[in-house]
Amino acid sequence: MRSQRVVITASMCINGLLAGWMAYNHLGMVNNLMSRERSAVFSILRKNTKNDLATKVHRVAILKPASSPTIEDIKMGFMDELGKDQNVYYEFKEYDAQGNRTLLRSQVEEILDGSYDLVFSMGTQATLMMKEVGNKRQKNDVPTLFVGIKDPVELNLIESEQSSKNNFTGIAAVEDFELMVALLCLIKKNLRNVLIPYDPAQLGGQTAHLASTLAGLLEKRGINVKLVEVFNVGEIAQKVAPFMENADVLLTLRDHTTFTGIETLVKLCNQYHVTLFASDLDSVKHGAVLGFGFQEYDTGVAVGQRARKILIDGVKPSQIPITGMAENYRVRLNTEAMKDQNLVLDPNLFFLMTNGEVI
Repeated sequence: MRSQRVVITASMCINGLLAGWMAYNHLGMVNNLMSRERSAVFSILRKNTKNDLATKVHRVAILKPASSPTIEDIKMGFMDELGKDQNVYYEFKEYDAQGNRTLLRSQVEEILDGSYDLVFSMGTQATLMMKEVGNKRQKNDVPTLFVGIKDPVELNLIESEQSSKNNFTGIAAVEDFELMVALLCLIKKNLRNVLIPYDPAQLGGQTAHLASTLAGLLEKRGINVKLVEVFNVGEIAQKVAPFMENADVLLTLRDHTTFTGIETLVKLCNQYHVTLFASDLDSVKHGAVLGFGFQEYDTGVAVGQRARKILIDGVKPSQIPITGMAENYRVRLNTEAMKDQNLVLDPNLFFLMTNGEVI
């Protein structure tokens, strides 16, 4: 994997890198580097002038279990938000475990030895490992922000959502399944059979509980539910295809396996004319006809705002409550997929979804 070092003033947006390079002649060189830990380096640094020598550079490690469009959106939201700060400078180093637990652990070890000012950890496995290894090595004082954890209290990551009582805080992955089911029944008329593929090893082993909860809500409405366990992307087609013939809707959970395998699920749904309703918005860009969730980029922005409180304002992680993204939930419709995935909307509802405004 290619590593990249980018030198730029922090007051400029990350996405405006090239434009900023042309506009500011004091920027440094952009270098492509190869790195043995297969991580990417992004630096936001001020040019070393006499007046800048004492400037504090905040070193931030970004730890992710693997790569996916969703994770990249979160990361960019985080970096863009901190990139807004005037006269504040950051150095970001990204660690990608590529789905390998052994590599993940070695990267956690490196982070703990790296004198970072803050760690941004994505997902349950990465975050729990940060706590486990940090406690064993008595290096549990590095402020760590997390996303993608369903119940951090139940996992003993934190003491309570009001105060973690430790160096962790972040955005919890709170699902509103009741609203999701209500919207599905409103949109998909004469719904009888729902198929839910999920990876029980994801989200710290909590996906089985989530799938069962979602199935229970559907069954209360007289809808038949088939749960299908998949443990990696390569077996999705083989395990899911036998149940597609009788399915009206295929629902996905927010686990990394179904995220990564969304293109396979889209192909199956198009082939069998099954409505694909994803529990995220990004999957709609990749072919799902419906999505329910929030912009992953906005999650990164929210984490960036918390990072600013810690690094700039001196607030302790334990003083920042853990929250979800409930206020940001949206429904996304892919009109081009409606025919292939057998979604016929009431004309009035379609007009409301495509033309409605709220003030």
